[in-house]
Amino acid sequence: MSRRLRSACCAALVPTVAVVAIALAAAPPDEDKEKPGQKIGLTSVYLANAIGVNPGESPGDRVHIIQLTADLEGGSGQGRLIYNPNSCSINEFGDTGICTLIALRSHDVKIRRLRQADPAKKGRRIYSVSSDTLAKPLTLVLPRTDREPRRIIIEDRNGQKQVITLEPLETQRAEGEKSDEK
Repeated sequence: MSRRLRSACCAALVPTVAVVAIALAAAPPDEDKEKPGQKIGLTSVYLANAIGVNPGESPGDRVHIIQLTADLEGGSGQGRLIYNPNSCSINEFGDTGICTLIALRSHDVKIRRLRQADPAKKGRRIYSVSSDTLAKPLTLVLPRTDREPRRIIIEDRNGQKQVITLEPLETQRAEGEKSDEK
């Protein structure tokens, strides 16, 4: 192929490539679509060092486990946030043993999707978790796939953020059921 013919061929392809690139950039990403009627049930693992939550209250709550259950529809929903303040003994494997019996603290919450792009481009979605009984909203981060971590972010009154990884409630229940079997 002659040099002139190659140049003409490449020059003809450049506008086509540019049009395809613009079309792909303008198309809404599949990961941004909400799952219809999504139910979530999430829990933290036992946090040996209790974290401070609900910083507007004095002294605030110190908790070892955080759980969130909710029904999401179209980017928003309602649910329940549970703070477990109970201290537990821990065995060599990190499993909890004997625990105190302090009452759990429960909050009815509203969950609202924030239209914020994922800076890592992983397709994660970010939500505000708020309630009249919480001093500050929490931030929930849900991944595009179930294999990626879920997080809840709690900000204290000084602006310090605690990032806590969450796992499905079923996983923890299944592990507890297995440990009961002998």
